[in-house]
Amino acid sequence: MRRFLLAAWIIVLLLGHSAGASTTSAVAKKLFDEALYAQQSNKLQEAIAYYTKAIKADPEFWEAYYNRGNAYLEEEDYANAIKDFSMAISLNPDEGKIYNNRGYALKELGRHEEAIRDFTRAIERGQSSPDLFLNRAAAYEELGNDSAAIKDYTKAIELDPENPDPYFSRGYLEARKGQDKEAIGDYTEAISLRPDFLEAYLQRASLLEKIGRTDEALSDYSRAMDIAPGNKTAHFNTGVILSRLSQYKEAIEHFTRVIELDEEDQKAYKGRGYCLLALGRHREAIADFTKAIELDPNDADAYLNRGTSYRKIGNNRGFLNDYRMAASLGSEQAKAYLRSKGIGWEQ
Repeated sequence: MRRFLLAAWIIVLLLGHSAGASTTSAVAKKLFDEALYAQQSNKLQEAIAYYTKAIKADPEFWEAYYNRGNAYLEEEDYANAIKDFSMAISLNPDEGKIYNNRGYALKELGRHEEAIRDFTRAIERGQSSPDLFLNRAAAYEELGNDSAAIKDYTKAIELDPENPDPYFSRGYLEARKGQDKEAIGDYTEAISLRPDFLEAYLQRASLLEKIGRTDEALSDYSRAMDIAPGNKTAHFNTGVILSRLSQYKEAIEHFTRVIELDEEDQKAYKGRGYCLLALGRHREAIADFTKAIELDPNDADAYLNRGTSYRKIGNNRGFLNDYRMAASLGSEQAKAYLRSKGIGWEQ
């Protein structure tokens, strides 16, 4: 199941005249103010141009490098952002916010180890925003260090307990570590803080289904469908649960909805076909299994189930052909049947 990634937290502190800029020339300050106004007005290219002029007027104006780097971040020009943040650090190595923003740019370029080093330097220099810990957690997660990521998500929660995102992210990692109870608790907290948190409902439903709390899982999928009526995952998983409960007609409705949303969803055709087979609607089942086979010619179960429906309507040739194909693709059930009848299946 696809996980929604955390949003990109960028600290964009639009600096005014700081004590460190007291020796900056009047010309550079005026250009900086023009740049600041343009940046606040979301005129990023204009802001970049003014910051460049301010830097030319005063090459040691670290605030101008920093803010130009932020503008590049907003433009998603991470390479140039890193260059500017690095220059700002060389001029003011004790300012933690610069490390944070360079870390973000590095993370966006997939340079996660370097990003973690910068986020850590920012923390060492007194930065303690929740977003900083969220960003470092995301970088740890990309490197597969789930334990470190969980610690940072926990710290982010301590700093901002009203933000649902770190609860969700921590829950995702807990689920990956098999800590289902803890994960369900975190998803529940995320939902309480954001009642329309679609992905939290989907993830919690999956875990509830896994531990046998089927009714609660169905309730979460239902809520997900209220939030996003066109969500394929909620419809498909509901169909799967209902088919396991032998509620085939209701399951068919959900598999059909998936197909309406995506005519190429092979699993939905197969799921609906299984329900039709169970209801004795074999010709409809054959049609769905045939479509599933067209979409995935190597699906042994689709051949096996189509073969069963062929047998039910008296088409023994189709039945045996499909069982042979299922056996050749690895179906142990088809192999056992054919073996019991002395029928080979090698293609």
